[in-house]
Amino acid sequence: MNRTQEIRHECLLQLYGSGSIPISINHLRKVAKRQGFDYSESEVRDQLHFLRGQNLCEEITDRITGENKYIITSEGMLAYEQND
Repeated sequence: MNRTQEIRHECLLQLYGSGSIPISINHLRKVAKRQGFDYSESEVRDQLHFLRGQNLCEEITDRITGENKYIITSEGMLAYEQND
C-alpha cells in the first residue's frame, strides 16, 4: 500500500469508528500521530476530498465553530467492511 492509499485507509478507519459523530482533520491527524503516522493537513484534506468524490464520506460544517468535519456514509461503511 502506498502512502496515499494508507492515508485513505486511515481516514476511512477513523470515520468508520466514529460512526455518526463528525470528526475534523485535526482530530484525524492527532489519532494517526498516536499510531505512529505523520500525515500533513493537506495530505489528509486531499484524501478526504477523494473519499467524498467516491461518496464514502460527507463534509459537514459545524454551525457553531464554522469548522469542516467529516462523517462516513452508508457506502463508506460497506466499503470499509468489504475491504477490511
